[in-house]
Amino acid sequence: MTDAVCRELREALGEEKVRNDEITLVTYGRIRHGFDIMWPFRKPSLVVFPETREDVVETLKIANRYKIPVTSVGTAPIQLGTTEGGIIIDQRRRDRVLEINTDSGYAVIEPGVSFDKLTSALRGTGFKCSVGTMPGPGTILGQALGRGSQSFTTRYLNLIIDLEVVLPNGTVFSTGSSHFEGVGSHLRYGPYPDLAGLYTCSYGAMGVITKAAIRIHPVNEASRVHLAGFDTYADSIDYVKDLINHNIPEHTFIWDWHMYLTWPLAPEDMEKVMPRILESDFRKPPEGIPYNIVSTLLSGYPEQVELYEEICAKVAKKCHGRVISDEEAEKRFPATLAGFRQQYGDYSYRESVHWSKGRFAGWYVFAEPKDMKEIEKFAAGEFAKFGKAINPVNYYSHPFDFGRSILLRIAGFPDPTDIELRKKITRKFDEMYDIALKKYRAVPIRPIGSDKAGTYMEVLRSIKKALDPNNILNRDGGLFEEGEL
Repeated sequence: MTDAVCRELREALGEEKVRNDEITLVTYGRIRHGFDIMWPFRKPSLVVFPETREDVVETLKIANRYKIPVTSVGTAPIQLGTTEGGIIIDQRRRDRVLEINTDSGYAVIEPGVSFDKLTSALRGTGFKCSVGTMPGPGTILGQALGRGSQSFTTRYLNLIIDLEVVLPNGTVFSTGSSHFEGVGSHLRYGPYPDLAGLYTCSYGAMGVITKAAIRIHPVNEASRVHLAGFDTYADSIDYVKDLINHNIPEHTFIWDWHMYLTWPLAPEDMEKVMPRILESDFRKPPEGIPYNIVSTLLSGYPEQVELYEEICAKVAKKCHGRVISDEEAEKRFPATLAGFRQQYGDYSYRESVHWSKGRFAGWYVFAEPKDMKEIEKFAAGEFAKFGKAINPVNYYSHPFDFGRSILLRIAGFPDPTDIELRKKITRKFDEMYDIALKKYRAVPIRPIGSDKAGTYMEVLRSIKKALDPNNILNRDGGLFEEGEL
């Protein structure tokens, strides 16, 4: 069957767009989480590199006819699983910025567009896009569809406005206002239901995205990254909430001291600094080192920004913190200050080195602000039980949707070759998710089992069956139990 499928795909798309050589297949057999040996090896039967929407349509129609599972990726690697013997659609060649609309404030992009590519395209337009803590070569849609951490989540739940989707039978539709002929992508939903939401956090199980409109934001006349230090996470949360309630920040992040000292470092710096500074218990920073730093992007007219800085100082004092001046930051952690300025002031990427070293084990939850104060203490205590084996312990935390929900992402960096330790960490994370949900009302950022979602999953399965009756789309991607329909 695979030979027949390969022939049909090559006839429909062209020889050079369909690969089945052993090197390619083996490479894509472990693309989850940066080719991590921790995850199972699942070799596909074919890898397709579409260059047009029609290429995607033809691939899905052929796969659907033969009932072969399909996983779509932006550039690989991906966060969730692939299927043995399936087809991978790698959309890295579909990397065009199709439109930058500075009137309505959106950009239309193909799935392979990276943050680096869009930030470069926006230079000189007077607009900027949301950025996150991932490397610049990561795709915008890969993160946006998974609801990852980004700037502007302080004000918005998601940066997606409009999506173009292909279903397994070849049907193509748009979820927003562009569905009407000749209309742009300025409106996410209405007069019909919000279908874009169905494709956020569905991990490719409901359709393949071939185009998207995302929010872009004006570059104001003045901007500044303001820093404040706090000795407790609870004080940091109170500070952030106060600023948000008064519409001060464009964007704000809470960083623990391990994170703000390691995040911006170059590889050679990390090798020198990690053993010396970051072997100690991350719950007990050295004298004079704030437990948390809160970075706040202030933006507007110069007069506004100047006033906002005064307000930040006032609120920091009220919340038992203090302002960290540029002079102090330059002296004590210059690389950190440079990283904040580059990523959140200049809106370009300073490459993180943690993931390139294969050292990462993260735990992510959303909760209401008062609950998150308790969750941080709980998670910190659980991580501390592993001792130095997973140091440095990095976390960041930030508000979504004007502080209605707070994200905590806490991660350790165990030896990537110590599989037994990493399995132990994974089991511990599962326990922590269960406790956090039951005791602290915390919602995980990724699926943790369809049995925990009740009738929500029953409705979702019904939608899945209607859109993908042969269950070919990202069959083992984690939304449902493996192979389940």
